[in-house]
Amino acid sequence: MSFEHLLLIFGVTTFASTFSIIFGGGSFIIFPTLFLLGVDAKIAVATNLVGALAQVLTGSVIFNKRQKIHFNIVKIVIPFIVTGAIIGAFILVELESELIKKMVAGAIIVFATFSLFSRDRLLHTRENISIASKIGGSIASFFNGIYQMTISAGAGITSNLILIYFYGLKLKRAIATRQIISLTSVSIGSSILIYNGLIDWILFVPLASGRIIGAIIGSQIVMKTKSTVLSTVFSIIVIILALRILLNGVI
Repeated sequence: MSFEHLLLIFGVTTFASTFSIIFGGGSFIIFPTLFLLGVDAKIAVATNLVGALAQVLTGSVIFNKRQKIHFNIVKIVIPFIVTGAIIGAFILVELESELIKKMVAGAIIVFATFSLFSRDRLLHTRENISIASKIGGSIASFFNGIYQMTISAGAGITSNLILIYFYGLKLKRAIATRQIISLTSVSIGSSILIYNGLIDWILFVPLASGRIIGAIIGSQIVMKTKSTVLSTVFSIIVIILALRILLNGVI
């Protein structure tokens, strides 16, 4: 891959990571670029996922300093999402690349459907969470862990929605909390992908570098943007992701 291509990937990843910290779904921007440059879909998903470690680590440190992470919920979610991530990583090793592309496309439509119903819950935190909600959130987190490893694009969006719907967090708190949850699951899943030799380390450099810079920019935007504005943009962005697939049909 040429230097110009690597530079393009760095620029796209920086923008996508800024987007991803705030809304999730940054990989929906990264994947089309990698596919157009001829990167195998399985290698693209695996390398992008390992590169995402840099983003969630950076985001976790920044939001933790601002005391925005809800650690009680983190303790509940992590065992389930990690279990799903381990299963998902082994699934990715066996998946066909073309199937991965189709799954990425279909995922956007599902996420957009969920976002249509989340608008009223983005601004307020529920203090009392029922046992049923905790069980539902645990099950959803398990499947999100599988999804995060096999496709990854949009897993941040689903994490936000799980934390909002099942655990009653408002959007800003959900954004902060999902960073450290993702850090745990992605770390374990990535080790499996690295062991199976699915990582393009040259491609990893611009992906990881862009994600670090994007995470710094994105976290600052989250902290400085009013919740009402952030929640409105969140809903609009996820819907646009779905419309893009519905109108164009492909990633």
